[in-house]
Amino acid sequence: MKKLLLLLLVLAICAPVAVLASSDVYLEAEFADENKTSIHVKGTLVGVDGGSITILVVRSSSPIDNTIPETLDDENVIYVNQKDVFNGEAEWTFLIRDTSEGGNYITVFMGGTGVESFAYKQLIIEDEIPDVLLGDVNGDEEIDFADAILVLKYDAGIFDISEDYLSAADVNGDEDVDFADAILILKYDAGLIASFN
Repeated sequence: MKKLLLLLLVLAICAPVAVLASSDVYLEAEFADENKTSIHVKGTLVGVDGGSITILVVRSSSPIDNTIPETLDDENVIYVNQKDVFNGEAEWTFLIRDTSEGGNYITVFMGGTGVESFAYKQLIIEDEIPDVLLGDVNGDEEIDFADAILVLKYDAGIFDISEDYLSAADVNGDEDVDFADAILILKYDAGLIASFN
């Protein structure tokens, strides 16, 4: 019984320390104007006193998953900056250079002091209405597992699909983009079905 009480005492003292030792970064990003020529980003660092937050903003012609591109250059990097946090937060507002080139997808990556993984958010500039192929959610003119993954991420609330591609994602026509659409896309990719009708 003494050992059990001692163990509980140690856990009661150490558990809060363990919780405070880890940190997370939370990201909010949105266009700052109607013309989508500037972006406002807010980062919150939780679990660390002081520290800094770093952001990387890239542009691409197709959706980027939660992986920072291997090639970062003047063509795809829009903005890079680091700020010390004040009351756990840091904010940026910056212009996007010429919005007619480089693709419709802007991805904001954010990391911070003591954070082991980064947060990301994708914004979409809709310069043009693309012709969409039913099931082709990422616009690469193929219907495959990558499209199903984007549908699942959208359904989970961790990825935004542009309104144009939402119609391509709703392959079962029930006006709801969810796991059922992802399953049909996977069946199509595997050759189990020939169409979505």
